[in-house]
Formats: sequence, C-alpha cells, structure tokens
Amino acid sequence: MKFSCWRFCRVLLLLWLAAYSGMLSAKTWYVGILAPRGVQAAQQEWQPWLNWLSTQWENETFILVPMQLADAEQMIADKRVNFVLAPQAQFLSMKTGVEMRWLATLSRMDMAQPKAAELVGSAVWVRKDSGLQDIAQLRGKTIAAVQKNAFGGFLLGYKLLYDAQLRENRDYSLVFTGYPIDQTLLLLDRKQVDAAIAPLCLMEEMQSQGVVDSSQFQLLHPVNNHSVCAGSTELFPNWSLAALPDVPDSLATRLGSLLLQNQADALLPGWSPVVASTRVEEILHRIHRHPFQQSVWAGIKNWVSEYKTWVGITLLLVALSFLNYAWVSWLAWRRQKQITQAYEQMRTYERMMMHADRLNILGEMASGIAHEVNQPVSVIRHYAEGTRYRLQKQQTHTELIPVLDKVIEQVERITQIIENLRKWAKSERNDQSVPVNIAQAVAKSVQFVRLQNDRHLMDIHINIPADLVLLTVPSVIEQVLVNSLLNCWQQQATQVDMSIRSFDEPFLGITITDNAGGFSQEQLDFPFVPFRTNKDQGLGLGLVICERLMRVIGGGLLLDNRSDGIAGAVVTLKLPLKKHSNPKGVKASS
Repeated sequence: MKFSCWRFCRVLLLLWLAAYSGMLSAKTWYVGILAPRGVQAAQQEWQPWLNWLSTQWENETFILVPMQLADAEQMIADKRVNFVLAPQAQFLSMKTGVEMRWLATLSRMDMAQPKAAELVGSAVWVRKDSGLQDIAQLRGKTIAAVQKNAFGGFLLGYKLLYDAQLRENRDYSLVFTGYPIDQTLLLLDRKQVDAAIAPLCLMEEMQSQGVVDSSQFQLLHPVNNHSVCAGSTELFPNWSLAALPDVPDSLATRLGSLLLQNQADALLPGWSPVVASTRVEEILHRIHRHPFQQSVWAGIKNWVSEYKTWVGITLLLVALSFLNYAWVSWLAWRRQKQITQAYEQMRTYERMMMHADRLNILGEMASGIAHEVNQPVSVIRHYAEGTRYRLQKQQTHTELIPVLDKVIEQVERITQIIENLRKWAKSERNDQSVPVNIAQAVAKSVQFVRLQNDRHLMDIHINIPADLVLLTVPSVIEQVLVNSLLNCWQQQATQVDMSIRSFDEPFLGITITDNAGGFSQEQLDFPFVPFRTNKDQGLGLGLVICERLMRVIGGGLLLDNRSDGIAGAVVTLKLPLKKHSNPKGVKASS
C-alpha cells in the first residue's frame, strides 16, 4: 500500500513539473498601437487581429497596448512594449534611441470606407462661410492640429504652409489638440479656430458617424491622392509593424513571414514588404524637421550659448557646424540612395515572383484547356467534314452544306482561340500578320454575337471605312471584339457605337462605346487585375486575356468612361498602324 502511494505521489509531482515548465516557457508580448481616435476604437480595430496572432503560437500571447502620440516616444524608450504598429513616417521625427526592425507594411483595407487611422495623409479644412479659398489666405489665422510631431495630423499640413511662405508664430498661430484627433474638426465646427489640419479621411468618418456635417466645410489645396477621401496632400505608405531589440530574431523573422504569407482571410489585415521612407525623409528635410537636422541645430545652439563672448570660437563653431551639416546631409543622401536601391530591387523581385506565379497558373490552365478541348473539337470537325463530303457526293440536302461550312469555320475559331491562350500564357510573340479588312472583321464579330445572343438585342452602329486594311492577326482582333461586345451584352447595353479613333503615335484604334453604366473608378485605376469580376459565373480573366493578346500583336487595350453625360463604357483596341501598301488590290482576311 505504501509503495502504491509513493508511485502516485511521483506521478503527481511529474505532472506538476510539466505544467510548471509549460508556464515558464509561455511568453507575453506587448504590442503598442497608436490610438488616434481613442482606446475603444483601437481595441475594436486591432484586438481581433491580436487574438488571431496569439493562436499561431502555442505559448506566445500578444497583448494590445493603445498608445497616445505624446507618450509613444517614452514608452518605446522605456521598453514598455515589444512591438510597435504605427505609420513608419511617424517615428522618423522621434528620438527614441531604440533600433526598430520593421517587419511588414499594411496593404489591404476597405478602400470603400477607409478610416482616419488607416491612410496616411493630411486635409486642411476651413468653414465654407469663412470665405477662405487658398492656403496663403491663412496668414494671421489660428489653425488646429493634432500634435507637433504628428505626421498626418500636422507635419504634412505644415509643409503646405511652409511652401506658401507662411511661418509658425510669425504668420499664424497653432492650437494642438492631442488625441483623440476628432478635436481638430470639432474646434473648427465650433468656430474656435479658423482652420484645421486633420488626418486624411477623418472628415468622411465623422460625417458617416453623424458627428459633423461635411457640407459646412471646404477643403483647401485639394489634390488627387488616389483614395475616396478628400485630401490636401499625397498619400503615404500605410502603417507598419516593427519589433524592438528585446524580441528574439527567430520570433521576429517568423512573425514577418507569417504576416506576408497570410493573405487569404479578408477579415484580417493584409500585409506587404516594408515600404521605403524615402519620400518622408525628403519632406522632413524640406521643412527642417529631420532628426539629423534637429541634432545639428541643437548642438549649434548649445555651443553658441556657451561661448557667446568668444568671437574666435564662435567663428570656429560656425565653420564646424557647416562641415557637420554637410557631413550629415551627405550621410542622409547616401542612406536615401541605398534605401531607394534596395526598395527598387525588392519591388522588382516581387513583380518577378508575381509574374512567374501567374504565368505558371495560367500556363497550367491553358495546357489543361487545350488537352481537354482539342479532342472533342477534332471529332466535331471530322463529323462535320464527313457529313459535308457525303452530302456533296450524294447531292442530297444541299441546303445544309453552308451550315456545315459555318460549323467548320467556328471549329477553326475555337482552335485558334486555344492557340492564342497558350501563346498568351507563354508570352510568345505572334508575328503572323496578314492584311485584314477592319470593317469586315468588325461585321463578322457583330454577326457572331447577334447569333449567340438574340434574346437581348443591342442596337449596334458601325462607322468604319469599308476599305480600311491593316496588317494584323485576324483571330486576335475578332476574339477581342467578340469579348468586348459580349461584355456590352452582359451589362444590358441597348446602344453600341463602333468607330475608328486616331492617335498621335503610329496607332489606330477601334472604339466600342456603350450605354451600360461604365466602369468603376477601381476598375479604371487597376484595369487588368486577374480573377476580379462582378459576374456571378465569371472568372475575371476576360479583360486580362484580351489586354495581353493585344500586347502580343504590338497593340494595347484602353478602358475609359463616356464624357458626354451618358453613363457608359469606352473600350479601345489600339492597333499598330501598319497599312497594307495596296489595300484595295489585295484580298484581305476578315
């Protein structure tokens, strides 16, 4: 009995030691995240991501630490956090004394309704009833901003004032509100200031929440920043994640790889390689807010104050300061050049990898389609040719012979389309150009679309010279024309115009204009993105394949919307202008 009790105690002791060793191996990591709109908003935005992150390691836990901009520098210097998530530009003007290892930059967000804590930029707002129309008119005014070292909440707007020859405390006064950043626009709304430098998208977000009425405000110095939010400056790289020195290299490396690989879950933020801060450093250098510049001028001020009675030493200090400034500027320039080169190499490698991956996938698709389709197509052709031969020989049902000719012609078309797809995937150059009568090629494509889609009729007007002949590849032209017309039909277009467009370059365009609503701004900004479609049964490859086919024959595909007040799309097939020397005297392929 004593022996059994002793064995039982030993088992309990071993279990306790195992549990205790597991507790010792567990590690908690604190992630400091800027909270420009308050702690609650930061928790709602980032806590799901940290919860997911904690599930990726068995004994690692990631805790959210919302940071105020005023306290962030000291928290980092005191090592109260292990990771930092914030705009990379924000930390270029801080003197934390801590080396940060940047792991990844945010790349995926909801561009339809972006938030002020997602995009990095500035908007300078005034009230509409103020009569202010330009940045230069802010002379003598009071301006609200977030904080003196806030990049989007002050420094970018400060550069606009600086470029307008307005100087702080001399030409205007500032009121810094701190976090939450909403106070900048609230002060302007209450007419307590004359203008406000607000982070990008803050006005739109507060408008959607019913906090302010955006119709009462006016934007100064509007620019196209390629976002849905009105802004006064360009858009800068998104927020980035950095590891502090106390984080092991193995964990930092694995975390960076995990973020870059996890792109499938749309509910989690997307990540890309760290974006270089070259443009940010240029702006800080321009407005004399670069950390290197600040350290130089602070040293000059201390030296002048200490030796103000010594003229000789003052002159020496001026010379030393000039040399020091030149040296630091050269270091900054060299660093900027190195970062730019590294960034370009990284982007080139990324593009090569994406291109190779896409070509591999589409190459497999093309091979699979060719393998699966060629055999039944060949059988169809043999049956059609055999039937046609028998009818000709027996002189019976001769009215079916033209129908069989059409079948054989369409089989040839299918074979050529498969060949074009294979060449598209392998980037093969197709130089088999022949004289093509453009009007006949267009008419043939229109006839094919009408035969296939007679349930919804489109009124198609063709305005193309009947004798226009170009040296090109007829199968490519017909395939792209048919695809474009099918898109018009699928979008329920009722009116389609087809005409010729001239370019300053040696190109000629076939323009297809419809009245089916047109393209979205995202489709125009990024027109040929694979697998993006708004059709229930579509794969999102039609426009991509057509654009690549046009480039294979030396042309291009242009997308635009109508500018005559009618909601509709304009698709232009851009063809090399290689007219046949005697277009009327040569039989052209159609």
